[in-house]
Amino acid sequence: MTEEIYRDILNKIRSYAEGPQIVDYAMRTITHAAIVGYVAMLGVFLLNKQYHALYENILVTGVAFAVVSLLRKKIGAKRPYETMKFEPIADRKGGGDSFPSRHVFSIFIIAVAMLKQNIWLGLLFLVMGLFLAVLRVIAGLHYPRDVIAGALIGIISGGLGFFLIFPGRM
Repeated sequence: MTEEIYRDILNKIRSYAEGPQIVDYAMRTITHAAIVGYVAMLGVFLLNKQYHALYENILVTGVAFAVVSLLRKKIGAKRPYETMKFEPIADRKGGGDSFPSRHVFSIFIIAVAMLKQNIWLGLLFLVMGLFLAVLRVIAGLHYPRDVIAGALIGIISGGLGFFLIFPGRM
């Protein structure tokens, strides 16, 4: 997206009195819902003594999260607000580490984990992931390529981990 498009979107959001707060609140709510959902799923595995499922989920998501984090550091891509010099909707300390979006990666790998347990819950998390991806772009925190890459890496690494490396029902 161009600087002009980002500025137009941000100005439109800011033209509503509560616009920036709504976007920020929506991003935080979706992020927290994903974390709570993932921890709840792990808790169910623990309570049901499904230790293998607990191990698989922690291993697949943990390794993928570490790889994405290292990749972001290595690439060191600047965020839109850094290269185009505008104020993003959400407060963000520091810069860089824009590609790929770790928030979007995380919700999509969690969605794949959920898909393995319950198709409807998994689909809900995929939809939440799409909303989060759009929100992070319109908030000026990411380029579209950042969130697309995050989503694809989350889906692919989750698919490989949960359906190829650890196939079968959990």
